[in-house]
Amino acid sequence: MGSSRIRTFDRGDLLGAIHDLLHFLAGHQHVLQQLTPVTLPQSALRKRFLTFSQSALDWLFPPICIGCDAEGQLICPHCLGEVKRVPYPACKYCGSEVSSGEVCYRCRGKFHPFQALRTPFYYDGVIARAIQGLKYENKRTLGYELAVLLSERLSRFNHISSIVVPMPLGRKRRKEREYNQAELISKPLATLLSLEHLPNALVRVRETHSQVGLNRVQRQQNVQGAFLADPKLVEGR
Repeated sequence: MGSSRIRTFDRGDLLGAIHDLLHFLAGHQHVLQQLTPVTLPQSALRKRFLTFSQSALDWLFPPICIGCDAEGQLICPHCLGEVKRVPYPACKYCGSEVSSGEVCYRCRGKFHPFQALRTPFYYDGVIARAIQGLKYENKRTLGYELAVLLSERLSRFNHISSIVVPMPLGRKRRKEREYNQAELISKPLATLLSLEHLPNALVRVRETHSQVGLNRVQRQQNVQGAFLADPKLVEGR
């Protein structure tokens, strides 16, 4: 007799359903307006609904800190205080610390296919554990927690674009993981920053090897030509 795969139902499943509902309501504004007696802009309504839903999930499924196992939050204030933040000013292309200006000496005079890069945190400590838990341990609610941290840091800077686009996952990894971890961050991030979420604006045109263990040059070569933007969705944005 073949063994069946049993999947547990947790707060990550509920939060994913909430994001799908918000995506649906974004195209049916009249439904969203009927859900609240207060007249507010659509973006504010979606943000309020997301915050309320997250509070309800915390009540139904009390979170445990991934850093110290304290009950109450997925990342408690103590562990959050230990997070290493990238200092500013920083190079807008590579994120390296600069004493003045916006570009470091390594990136000065080089061609860059993007306008700027923002790296709020170092990949270390509770941030690294959150990303690993989201990617490899099916802890999907961590996507919202990371989105909150990103929104708080990114809100200090001028937005370069009016849209949020997640990096698409390869078909093989999507089948194995059953979700795209980048999209679990990008959806709530777009809502929190009142930006449009376009998950199909970027397409993966070929599979790539895992980036784990590769150096900087190898990582760049690994993803070279692997993605293609949809000009209809991103042109002029």
